[in-house]
Amino acid sequence: MRRLRAVAWGAVGLVGCGVLAAVGAQEQHAVPEVRLHAGSAWVASNRAGHLTLLDGASKEVGVRVPVADPGSKLAVAQQNTTAYAVNRATGALRRVDGATREVSPTESPLPGAAVSLHSAGDSLLLFDGGQGVLSTADPKTLQARGERQVLTPAAAPDLTAVDGAGGLWVVDDATGDLVWFRDGERGSRANAGKPGATRIVATAGTIALLDLDRRTASVLNADGEVSQEIPVPVQPGDSVAVSGLPGEPGLLVSVSTRGQLLTCRFATGCAPPRMLGASELGPAVTTAGHTFVPDYGRGHVWVLRDGASDHLDRQVFDGQTRFELFERDGIVFYNDPESERAGVIGLDGEVHPISKYDPVDPAKGTVKVPAENQPKPPPDTPQPPNPNQPADPTRSPATASVSIGPGPPPQQDVLSIRQTPPNPVRVGAQVTLSLAGSAAATASWDFGDGSTGSGTTTAHAWSRAGTFSVNVRAVLASGRSATATATVVVQDVPAVIVRLQINPQVPLTGAQVSFSAEVTGSPQSWQWTISSGGTVVGSSTQAGFEHTFTLPGTYTVTARTTTNGVVDEQSQQIEVGVPARSVSCGDTITASVRLTSDLTCSDVALSVTSSNVFLDLGGHTVVNSSFSQDDVVVQGVSNVTITNGRLGLLNLNNTDGVTLHKVDGQVPNTTNARNTRINGGRLDAGWLPTEIRSSQVVFTNVELISTTSVACIDGSQCEFINSTVNIGGPTSSSLGCGGVGSVIRIEGGRASLEAVGCETLIIVNVEMMSGIHFGASKLEVHGSTLRFVAFRVAQMSIEGSTFEGVDSNHFQQLEGQRLSGTIKNSTFANRQHIGLHIMADLPTNALLIENNRFIGNGLNPGATGEMCGDPEGIGGLFVCAPAGSNITLSGNTMTNNGGHALFATPGAVKDGGGNRSGGQPCQPAICS
Repeated sequence: MRRLRAVAWGAVGLVGCGVLAAVGAQEQHAVPEVRLHAGSAWVASNRAGHLTLLDGASKEVGVRVPVADPGSKLAVAQQNTTAYAVNRATGALRRVDGATREVSPTESPLPGAAVSLHSAGDSLLLFDGGQGVLSTADPKTLQARGERQVLTPAAAPDLTAVDGAGGLWVVDDATGDLVWFRDGERGSRANAGKPGATRIVATAGTIALLDLDRRTASVLNADGEVSQEIPVPVQPGDSVAVSGLPGEPGLLVSVSTRGQLLTCRFATGCAPPRMLGASELGPAVTTAGHTFVPDYGRGHVWVLRDGASDHLDRQVFDGQTRFELFERDGIVFYNDPESERAGVIGLDGEVHPISKYDPVDPAKGTVKVPAENQPKPPPDTPQPPNPNQPADPTRSPATASVSIGPGPPPQQDVLSIRQTPPNPVRVGAQVTLSLAGSAAATASWDFGDGSTGSGTTTAHAWSRAGTFSVNVRAVLASGRSATATATVVVQDVPAVIVRLQINPQVPLTGAQVSFSAEVTGSPQSWQWTISSGGTVVGSSTQAGFEHTFTLPGTYTVTARTTTNGVVDEQSQQIEVGVPARSVSCGDTITASVRLTSDLTCSDVALSVTSSNVFLDLGGHTVVNSSFSQDDVVVQGVSNVTITNGRLGLLNLNNTDGVTLHKVDGQVPNTTNARNTRINGGRLDAGWLPTEIRSSQVVFTNVELISTTSVACIDGSQCEFINSTVNIGGPTSSSLGCGGVGSVIRIEGGRASLEAVGCETLIIVNVEMMSGIHFGASKLEVHGSTLRFVAFRVAQMSIEGSTFEGVDSNHFQQLEGQRLSGTIKNSTFANRQHIGLHIMADLPTNALLIENNRFIGNGLNPGATGEMCGDPEGIGGLFVCAPAGSNITLSGNTMTNNGGHALFATPGAVKDGGGNRSGGQPCQPAICS
């Protein structure tokens, strides 16, 4: 069966901030569509067949209304204060009036299975995924309006919503086609996304697509065309859940496979991921600067505050539960439709459970509904009216009366205690206790903790945790006496770690360090760990403890508290240093030391000749004033760390495992320097080019700014991770490499380079601010944004990237080598002349150009010239290659380009199908 995902946006009455999509899960999860005023929400209780109104302000049940047989699978929608419920197995639809609580008779505007329900202004939309059929119903009479519409042969209605114009949007998983129905007309766009890998969500009144295969998100206009696109750091095959931001176009992407939350705004791109821990995560919701992420795998909710690095982990269910999480009027609700459990989560992470019904007697406390709701009414129950009998003109044709009162008085004295909120409650929380059953005149209470109270309704707050037996003795209106007992479970307020306390704040090796934490509440258990590089070096289960460090370096201290199953955790990184001593010019360093002053020397300042040395510069500067010698030499050693200061020129020779941490200065010259890591700091290449020979050097979170060249040569491997790399100047300058096996990898961060050349060049998730010439035998560009590039390359893999800016993007064969590889799922936009220009003098090997977008190129070309035989030389995609080349074009989209959408020399390209020109000329004519 073909699977089709549907979404809608801008609708009144939808739960949450946008449409939610769960990807990679075996079963899809539909969030109920709820909309009421003043922080109240309707939710479904499938086991009981109820709709339940939750009051978010009081954390209580407002009303319970039976709408279907127990065990029915219900979908809920809301218009203003009125609720609608559809039986997803049969299509039976009912209405609960928001003012009177009257329940309508059942209508079936779309009988069938797998029916989903959506509110759309003055209409209701019902979508039958089994048949791919859409029906519109009147929100008052519940009767069908107009003809049913077939959107697709078969569909899965797992995620749906409506747009601001009342239209339904659908992506077919089998074909990647986009279909929508709005204003009585059906629209479609073929190949809108990758089949099976495209998700659709609503955000801030617009529709957005997330393409896992292309690793992009795009905003659609009213005609289903892409108006804006950004890269998203996801991977094909990721298990994700997606929701839309409410106030601006953007996505919240919960990545279960890596335990991450991505916040991606179309105006600014994706922020760094928030790490939550691998589990089955659901679609996130956001309100008041906080984001809430459901963790189905553990029955928890993560609470994240915008702009903060910490987060809260709150338990709402005992173990794995696929529950609903949504926001209404700034209040976040959770609901398990398969049980009585629901509740509210505050911005501070406090969980307020609400019991929707009595699991022993689900019908207890519900309003009465019309007899027609009962599948088999007993003999003494009045039968539903004859449908052939004329209707009473004084009654609404779609409603029936409902009695909300308590019903006839009991035949015997029955007294019980009603508790709000239900168990468990927190220490210090106000609990309301009232009498139910036989009418009572007076009552006296014993709260089980030595306190007493009076009145038929009373309130009490317990000052300690425990299980308390509450007893009440009442004098009834009849004059008789009655008693009742209830058990109240009081739990400690979950502890919250305010901050960690470390003394001294700057620890040194060999000295004792004490650890404790300031907390609110009373934790039941503690767990401390001290780790470095993933290895635990110390731990404790006490509230406070002491530890002595034997090695300097960076350590992570983590405190974790547990209170009634609620966990809070906070971590802090610390730098452990070494004792200080005086060091002079020319000294040889053989043991760990911390400098006490700057060194300005006329010869080599310091030499490190022993392994396992930690050199703490202490914030000082070490330089050579003659400019003819190295400032610091590290030779023939391993496991050396230099940190916290500034160096002139560092020379590493025949070393293994040297680390520079937060050191400013020049990029080190290296020879046979294995496993070298440079973390943090601001570096330059000095006034002479820097050479990295036969070495492996990883730069992480480094700012490298230079007007001279940095060469990674003789088989060296140079990596720049999450760094800012800016190499360029008035003279020839480049980031380059040479020799067999030489590799440059740039991943994350930003780069601005005049030229890059290497045997293997890898660019991943990089914002390339500028660049002129790039050359590599093997080239990989994934998930990056590049401006103004010219590549000379033999073998390439380009995927999920954006090329934009002035001039053109050139991919030209290296001299004497044949082009091959793939260019797929990328965007080439707003180029002055040509979006993508392939140039080859030799017939190419297999080169696939697939599922790319060419938008707005060649619109302001200025001076133009002949290109590939085209006198204008402007357009979306140009291929200048000899006849007989093995170049295949497939699924590419050209939109609003000047000149030609596609222009290729005769015999150079093959038609792989699915290429679209947007009405602009293609040569050869292989576009639709």
